[in-house]
Amino acid sequence: MRIARKDIRRAIGEPSFSRGDDYFIRGKVCAVKIESPEYISGEVSGSGGRRYRVDVRLLLSGSRVPGFVNRCTCPVGANCKHVVAVLLAAGETGTTGPA
Repeated sequence: MRIARKDIRRAIGEPSFSRGDDYFIRGKVCAVKIESPEYISGEVSGSGGRRYRVDVRLLLSGSRVPGFVNRCTCPVGANCKHVVAVLLAAGETGTTGPA
């Protein structure tokens, strides 16, 4: 199962989604780890070279991911471009939950 780009965009909103997509495309995600079917963590290189830690807990319902709860060590704290970049990277790395 993957989190669809449209679901990430809907949950996070603009302009954070577009900025996070740009970070993902530019290779700013330093690490991503799918800890369990419900938990993803990662690190993103932010402005000025500072690294931010991202933690995401997926809210699973059967074979769907209806939402997620997240946090980031950046000043925004959650629902930021760093979260978007990690979620997109997790989708590229592999599944983000049970098949």
